[in-house]
Amino acid sequence: MASHSGGAGYYSSNASYAGSTGSGGGGGSYAARSAAAHAAHSSVVGGATSTYNAPSSQYGQFGGRAGAPVTAPVAPPPPQQQQQGTGRSSHHQGHHQESPAELAHQSRLLTDATRRVQEHTYYMNKAMADDDGLPTVLEHAALMLSELGDPHNLAHNHPHRHSASQPSSSFAAPHLNSAGAASQLSPKSYYELHMRILNEMPNLEEYLLSLSSTDDTNPIRYSLHELYESVQYCPKVVPRLYLQICAGSALIRTNTIGTKIVLNDLIEAVKCVQCPLRGLFLRSYLLQALKDKLPDVPLEEKAEETFVNSNDNEVTSVVDTSILSESKKTIDNGTVKDALDFVLSNFIEMNKLWVRVQHISASSVSSSNSQFNNPKGNREARRRRERERNELRILVGTNLVRLSQLESITTAMYATDILPSILNQITSCRDPLAQAYLMDCIIQVFPDEFHIETLGIFLDVCPKLREKVNVRTIIQSIMERLSNYYADEMLLLDAEKEQQYKDAQIQQGGEEKALSPTKKSISENTVKKENSFQLLNSCIQNIVSTRKSTIPSKEIVRLQMALLRFTLKCYPGNMFHVNHCLASCATSLRERQSLESPVDKKQQHQHAVPPSASTTGATPSLDETTIDELEKLLSIPLESLALKVLQLDHYSDLLTFLPWENRRQVAVVMLKAVETSKSNLNELHQIEELFVILTPLILESNVPDSYSHGTFISKLEEEEKEEESQRLQQQEEEAATTQVNAEEHDKRTADLMGALGISNENRQPSSQRNLARSTLSKRSSSAFPNTNNTAALLSTAINFSVEEQYLLAKLIHLLHHDDTDMAFKMLVLAKQHLCRGGITARLRFTLPPIVFESLKLLKRVKKLEMVDTMASTAAAPTPVEETKKEEEEQPKVEEEETKEEGEKAEEGEEDTKDEKAEEVTEDEAKSEEDEKEESSKKEEEEKASVVAPPVFTKKVNCRRIFLFVQKIIAMLAIADPRASFKLNLEAAISADKCAILASSSSSKDTNSDFTSISYEFITQAFQIYEDEISDSKAQQRSIEMIVGTLLSCKMFEKDDYEALITKTAQYAAKLLKKPDQCRMVTLVSHLFFTGADANDKGAYRNPQRVLECLQRALKIADACSMSSSANVQLFVEILEHYVYYFEKDNPVISDRFVSGLVALIKEHMESIGFSSSADQMVFAETQGHYRHILRYLQKKKDEKESAKKFANVVC
Repeated sequence: MASHSGGAGYYSSNASYAGSTGSGGGGGSYAARSAAAHAAHSSVVGGATSTYNAPSSQYGQFGGRAGAPVTAPVAPPPPQQQQQGTGRSSHHQGHHQESPAELAHQSRLLTDATRRVQEHTYYMNKAMADDDGLPTVLEHAALMLSELGDPHNLAHNHPHRHSASQPSSSFAAPHLNSAGAASQLSPKSYYELHMRILNEMPNLEEYLLSLSSTDDTNPIRYSLHELYESVQYCPKVVPRLYLQICAGSALIRTNTIGTKIVLNDLIEAVKCVQCPLRGLFLRSYLLQALKDKLPDVPLEEKAEETFVNSNDNEVTSVVDTSILSESKKTIDNGTVKDALDFVLSNFIEMNKLWVRVQHISASSVSSSNSQFNNPKGNREARRRRERERNELRILVGTNLVRLSQLESITTAMYATDILPSILNQITSCRDPLAQAYLMDCIIQVFPDEFHIETLGIFLDVCPKLREKVNVRTIIQSIMERLSNYYADEMLLLDAEKEQQYKDAQIQQGGEEKALSPTKKSISENTVKKENSFQLLNSCIQNIVSTRKSTIPSKEIVRLQMALLRFTLKCYPGNMFHVNHCLASCATSLRERQSLESPVDKKQQHQHAVPPSASTTGATPSLDETTIDELEKLLSIPLESLALKVLQLDHYSDLLTFLPWENRRQVAVVMLKAVETSKSNLNELHQIEELFVILTPLILESNVPDSYSHGTFISKLEEEEKEEESQRLQQQEEEAATTQVNAEEHDKRTADLMGALGISNENRQPSSQRNLARSTLSKRSSSAFPNTNNTAALLSTAINFSVEEQYLLAKLIHLLHHDDTDMAFKMLVLAKQHLCRGGITARLRFTLPPIVFESLKLLKRVKKLEMVDTMASTAAAPTPVEETKKEEEEQPKVEEEETKEEGEKAEEGEEDTKDEKAEEVTEDEAKSEEDEKEESSKKEEEEKASVVAPPVFTKKVNCRRIFLFVQKIIAMLAIADPRASFKLNLEAAISADKCAILASSSSSKDTNSDFTSISYEFITQAFQIYEDEISDSKAQQRSIEMIVGTLLSCKMFEKDDYEALITKTAQYAAKLLKKPDQCRMVTLVSHLFFTGADANDKGAYRNPQRVLECLQRALKIADACSMSSSANVQLFVEILEHYVYYFEKDNPVISDRFVSGLVALIKEHMESIGFSSSADQMVFAETQGHYRHILRYLQKKKDEKESAKKFANVVC
């Protein structure tokens, strides 16, 4: 083929030139070789035909034909292609959105270029497989690589015509077409074409290696030194450099020459391509081809002998190194320092080329296309070019990846050589896209240990970046890397703590053990971790201060949010760091607001601030995005700190920047965090701060609030002092005015009752009863003033979430303190905060928990107040105990007197003893007397300590808690009457239990006070029943609760109890539905027959009234049975009550009543008829109930204990 023989000519001539220079020892540097190649090319351009007659030996060496003339015919490019040679095609000047025509044009160009690449690839592989010779292979490889070339480097360009004897110009046509196509391809299409070509380069490299290999069947024909030299004579720059890189990679693999020599030669060679797009891909291939060949030897292991001089400024040629390699046995492949220099140099140049890509379409465009002759078209072209440039960023970042893969790099080398060079290039390029991407690359590719050591150097560059660079994402990335590293370190530290105990045991045994390297690194990293927060905080402050006028508020909040998350993860529990983040954020936002103009503030106020901002304290100057970010910032510490956020001084300050609705969301998050933590609230100031944050859940945004911080605590202290003084004054006045009249009235009443045979021992003095009830009435009326218009008060709460109020109610159950006085103050403080908005519908959810917690506190106070009194009474010795003690001491006294008489008798017989013996006896007697006196004193002290009764010193007693509870229930009666009704009954039971406990103490007046309080609570419940409860089913349930409450109370006086149960019977008789009347009247009958027997304390028995209730129930049941046969169930229920009273020995309920009712039920059941299936189901249930009662009666007849009693019952 003519194209094959003609196309390979310049490789043959250049090969002969390489052979002659190699043999002659001339040669030179890369610049000299390049000049020689251009001189050869100019000789072709100067004449009609230029023929190189290379020696036959050289052709024979490379496999060509001897004496074959070689020409390089190239036709001049058409004018259209010459115009397109500037590298700015119509594709580069299009709109941001490519038109279908442009997309089709790009697809066609890529298809044509791919077809040509496949054609040249086929012929190259065929030549390698058929062993057609090196020139043919290299020629087709050059043609394939020419698709990546540019029109500035054609083979030749001259106006003369070639003679007919010259080969066809079909070989030169692909060069021309490929140059034009490559210049018109978009970066994306160029990348696809580049990857297709690079897939074939490893095959070419293996082919070059095979030519230099030696075996039995294929003796060596070429050395890679010669191959590396010959590929450099390709006349086109881009193909020549691709071939040179491929040959250089193969040369390094042979290990016949120093690696760093080849690296230096290649990095200098690729500098001649300054086209941004082609230069990027060329250097990318350079890095890819040599990625596994970079020297990775530490500096300490450098070889002692090298074969090059130490002059770093001189670039030694390959020819020289080949000569030196023959005389030197050692080969210096370089160290990791050489690899660093190579990659960093390549990175710097690639970054410069990448930045220049954006300026390809920056100049004016051709006037032939009028739609682009406008600023808008230029801007859109730049945007598209920026997008295309962004797709090429990975080519630059690969350099940093290669650096991170070098294992011999140390922290010191990274801090002194690598990072400063990279950061210097980042700051000097002044390109926002490059700065943002490369900073992120540094964070992601290098190890965490490097970042910890160089954190200060890295963060110092962040404020110097362009304002268009989003510094927040960079800082967030480095924080995330460090926080993950420190979290893993904490796990390792926990594992080390287990080993520390074993080490301590060894040291205690006398063996000293040095600190392990792991522990040393942990301790060092702990110190560095403490400095990390300071460095990050300083960086953020510098960024905010540097960009004070341009940085938006939302970025300030996001920066502090990132630092806060880093703090909570790396420094858990460090409240100082968290508070510092919040304080910095608040300060920066205020400074940012001060820089805004009044117009901006007015506009933001109109769009972002609710009308209630002035009343709620929100600062009207943040946009919606900033508000959302600030809400997230305030919610982050709640997840881990919960109630500890109340210790942060600046948390509430940041809340003031939020509108009302956002503050409400933060309050909900806080309540959920508190609920999850299950930690108790035990400080007044803590509760005060918490309720300030929870204000949006208590008040509506349109409700004015005059509360200021600390108001309720000071008010609580003042009220406590005032109540104490009023109570003392009131007791003194009422005691002075009513004591005489009350005593005379009680005396006359006692005389009259005694004449009627009624004991009056337990009757409460009228003065105390009136005092207790009047006090409760006053408290009830003053519970909440101006509550006449209930609808107007409830209308203030029209928008709230029930779930939020339930969370607020759960918070009340977390209030706890060991001191009862402090616990009561906490409840009062919570009540004051919850009632700030007046009586609203919210209170039906939040006030009941306060009542139950108050009753729970009442049990603790009751034990302290009542049990102490009982203990003091029980501690005093009784007369019987004193008598027994005297009887036990009497024999001891008699024995002592007998001993004294015996001693006196012995004294007369021992007159002959000396004076010393008498003195010793006297001393012993004195010592015994002293011991007796000391023992008697100790016994007296012990008696005094036992007898001294404990004193109740608490300020809050049971009466005060009841007054507080009554006040809350009175407020709740307006918001939720039914809940108030139930709580009144619950409080009445608690007061009765206090009366029972007080009755066992020495004070009778205390018992009477609590009984009156219980009576007052039930009276309030009756009032609510009459005024607020009108539904029949609700009335029935209310009567059931009243009956249960009255049966639970044991300490009412007879008159009070009769008044209450009579009122309850009236309520039952007034129910709307007759079946409900029947059941409730039957139930009320139990109030007239209480207690296990008549002698039980608090028992009340009026058998006649029981019979009246049952007979009235029978009349109502009979009337109901006439209207519906299904109401026979009422008779069965009444029968059950008759059996109960008969078994409990009610004297008026005899066996004839039971037998008669059984016969009545039988008669009804026999004559019953069903009008519907529902009546039939009711009758079946009633029949089962009735049979169960009959079986019970039969069982009682069969039992010996009750057989006589139930013998006359007919069933």
